[in-house]
Amino acid sequence: MTLEVLNPLGEVKVKKQALVGREKNLQGKTVVLFSNGKANVGLLFDNLERLLSSQFPSTRTVRKGKKNVALPAPAAVLQETANEADLVICGIGD
Repeated sequence: MTLEVLNPLGEVKVKKQALVGREKNLQGKTVVLFSNGKANVGLLFDNLERLLSSQFPSTRTVRKGKKNVALPAPAAVLQETANEADLVICGIGD
């Protein structure tokens, strides 16, 4: 009798990418708050909007996100977000 032993560990291949520089000044910029679709992310974004508007009054905030927490965001939504935003903050509402 032959016994085959399988390795249950997956192999993850990581592609290294350079980090994007951070914005130094958000005055006059558009910040997109991108939701993962979970219920509590709204509370986080409410507070973040207040903080941004108090520190950077001319900053515009826009809320976007996934409609279904279990599925990836549609490519069209991601492209629209990239076109509109100077900065994107992704929020997780757990």
